Amino acid sequence: LPPSLVLSLVRHVHSLVACDSSIVPQMDAAIRRIAAGTGTGTSSVGDGTEGDSTSNSRGNNLVSVLAAILSSTIDKSDVGNEHDGSDGQHSSSLPPFPGTQASDRRPDLVTEVLRVMFALRA
Repeated sequence: LPPSLVLSLVRHVHSLVACDSSIVPQMDAAIRRIAAGTGTGTSSVGDGTEGDSTSNSRGNNLVSVLAAILSSTIDKSDVGNEHDGSDGQHSSSLPPFPGTQASDRRPDLVTEVLRVMFALRA
C-alpha cells in the first residue's frame, strides 16, 4: 500500500483508540482472525479480553501490526534495492529515510504510528 493510504488508516486507528480504548481488544481479535484466515466470523479466536487464552498468543495484535508498519516504513529504503554487482553498492529506487521530497509521507506515517503507540501505552 502507498504510505499516504497507510497514513490515513493509521490516523483512523488513532482516532478510534483515542475515543474509546475499549475497542482495542476487538481490534486485536479482528487482526488475529485476519491472520488466521477466518475472515469476519467468530470461530475459535477469542475476543481479546482478560482470561482469553488466545489473547496475544501469536503476536497478532494491534501493537505488532503497528510495529511492523513502523519497521517497514523506516526500512523502506532497503525494499527494491538491487545489487548492481560493480562496486558492491546497492542502488535504491526510494530515497533513504527520511526523504527530502514534500510528497514523501513516510516521516508523517512514523509520527502517527508513534502517536497511536503512545495512546495505547505500548
